[in-house]
Amino acid sequence: MIRRTRCIYIAIALLATFCFFTSAAFVAPDIATAATMMPAPATIQISRERIATLTGFQVENLIGVRARGDEAIVVARSGKVLRVTLSNGETKEDRFPSPLVDFALGDPEPLGLTQTGAVISMNTVIGHPGWSAGTFDSCAIDSFGGDALLSGGKASFFLAKNASVAMPISSSKFAVLWRDGFLWNLKRGAGNRVWQADITDVYGNRMKRMYRFSPEFDPTGLRVGPISSDGDLLLSFYVSSQREIALLGQNGRMFWRLPVHDAVCPRDLAFDMQGRLLMIERDGPTLILNRLIFALPEG
Repeated sequence: MIRRTRCIYIAIALLATFCFFTSAAFVAPDIATAATMMPAPATIQISRERIATLTGFQVENLIGVRARGDEAIVVARSGKVLRVTLSNGETKEDRFPSPLVDFALGDPEPLGLTQTGAVISMNTVIGHPGWSAGTFDSCAIDSFGGDALLSGGKASFFLAKNASVAMPISSSKFAVLWRDGFLWNLKRGAGNRVWQADITDVYGNRMKRMYRFSPEFDPTGLRVGPISSDGDLLLSFYVSSQREIALLGQNGRMFWRLPVHDAVCPRDLAFDMQGRLLMIERDGPTLILNRLIFALPEG
């Protein structure tokens, strides 16, 4: 049975690899000539639009925000949920059935990773019955297109939408699901050297190198994701004591890199459906969800 299952996974991987390289949606950059220039932080103007006040949340209990379509979902470790309509700021309370360590936007319902390592959803119906069997040594969950990725432990686990079992994969500490079972994956090059961003399959095989950082790039507090609706990757990290965020495009370019304030919770960033950045911030003692709008000055 195990041998048969592995053969099925290999066949799926080969088919997915073929589809990946033949898809017209994939933009293959010329890495040798990919531009790394971006607007200097001082030239980018940032305005903030308040979307909603996050009442009833405590900073120490807050996991963060994720967004899809016209809805953002703010979740606390207690399981408390606030659904926010992005177009008008209306809010509605909801709840997971158990306390969580992390959450993701499943298909169709949000998924939660409990303190015992179980994957649950808000309506207790998991994408496939095989997902609900057992627990996982993980502290982070990501989801895209009905698939899920569990990470943060000694191993990572890939939960395909229609799979009957979770598939252990090599640890992917700085990876998020992209599409069709492929990952945006950040790791150091051979010999623990320069950081690079790759598109890989779930086995860790590199499909395409997307971006290579300078040798001086040595971040701490690195967090990967979320991914924009266009498939671009947002990074959050510290250089010395300053937090920065940067956006990596599928075309091999870093679109921008900006200094920002410290995060108030682990997942303080998300994208709306127009690709605009959402951020949980403080306004005195109050937590708010803001939309950040970037603009370059005229002239």
